[in-house]
Formats: sequence, structure tokens, C-alpha cells
Amino acid sequence: MAASRDFTTSRFEYRTYKVGRSLLDRVFAVASEGAEGDMVEFSTNRNGTTLQRSSLEELVSAVAASPTPGDPEIWTNLDFSYRDGRRNVSIQIHEMWLSVSVRGEDATWVHGQAARMRALLDPVAGEEPPWEKQHRTAVRIAASSAIVALVAAFLTFSEVNDNAGAGKNALDSFTISAFVFAVFVILGTQGKSKPKTFLNVVGEVSDAGWWKGLDTMERVAFGGLLVTFAAAIGTLASAYSDLWGAK
Repeated sequence: MAASRDFTTSRFEYRTYKVGRSLLDRVFAVASEGAEGDMVEFSTNRNGTTLQRSSLEELVSAVAASPTPGDPEIWTNLDFSYRDGRRNVSIQIHEMWLSVSVRGEDATWVHGQAARMRALLDPVAGEEPPWEKQHRTAVRIAASSAIVALVAAFLTFSEVNDNAGAGKNALDSFTISAFVFAVFVILGTQGKSKPKTFLNVVGEVSDAGWWKGLDTMERVAFGGLLVTFAAAIGTLASAYSDLWGAK
């Protein structure tokens, strides 16, 4: 009869990340503490071929020497595992996620190791899926555009429709504002959001800037917001010009 054993598991996952070599080395150093011999394994899959080595440096060299097609400096996945019978650490880095799993008999060790690795990864990774962030950004841009359009439309109608009442002008302005909101939501949420992940095993991660980090539809929506804002400024300038000119 097998002896009774209790295990504690701590697991967390990110949907966005930017990880370079120096950070990988620090994370793997924590994950492999106490490991000896063949307890540690690094692996990657390239065009259907899986390469496994006992260290990351050996794996990088193996990829560079491999006859498999593709740029050896571009990696889309990297797996790490450490097992010694009592402890188990698994790190999976793929195009759509980065996950860390720590399992062991000592609950204090499990939670301590998980916390240390999370502290290293939290500043460069996020748990929110990119499509949720895209939708949230689209709604914010749409709301801002709708407010600007509402003010601009009301001022325009008030200036052009002298015979119309304030209620009619307000209703027409709200209609235009609602239309603008709907258009910007559609622009910001249409299309597939690109993965917000970047893995550099042979170098570091450079900051490409916030504009390059936006999806195409997010750029279109942001550009539309600027156009709407510029039009509103023009309307306000015209209204104030007429007001001061009438005095």
C-alpha cells in the first residue's frame, strides 16, 4: 500500500507578457533552486520538432545548430520543468499565454516560490486577455467621442436652427452622439486582436512605444477620436466667434 502524501499546488497564468533573456534567467534561477543533475529540463517546439536540453544556454545552441527552418533568434514557445519527486515546477511560455505551476509537499515552499516568480513577472505581464482590453479601450474612446460629438452637434444645431427649440436640438444632438458611439465601438472591437506577447530568448525586450502596441482597429478608433475632437474645437471656435462678433 502506497504511503499517504499531501501536495499543495499554486498556479497562475498571464495572457500578455514581454520577457527577455535576463528576466528568463532570473525566473528560472528561482524555479530551479535546489535542482541537481537531470531534474531540470528546457524544451521548445519548432516546426514539429521538439528540442530538449538540461539548460537554457544548451537549448539556444541546439536551436541555432538545428536544420529546422526558421530564424533561430525568433522563439514562439519555451517550456521549463523541474521535478525531484517531492517538488515540481512547470513554466510554459507560448504565443497566447505564460503559465507557472508550483507543486510540492511543503506548502510554505510552494507559496514562497510562486510569490517570488510572480514578483518578477507581474511588472512585465498581465492577466487580462487582450480582447477584453481591446473592448474596454474601444468603449472608452467611443464614450469620449460621443461626448465631444454631443457638444459639437448641440452648438451647431443651436446656431443653424434658430427656429428650433432647445429640446429639438438636444434630441438631434443625442441621436448623432449615439450614432458616433456605436460607430467607434464597432471600429474598436472589429477584427481579431493580436497577441500582446513577446518572447526574446537570445536578447532583451525593447520598448516599441504605445502606438506600435495598438491594434489596427484601435489606431483607427483613436484617429477618429482626434478627428472628432478637432471638429468640435472648430465648432466651438466658430460659436465663440459668432458670439463675440454679435456684441
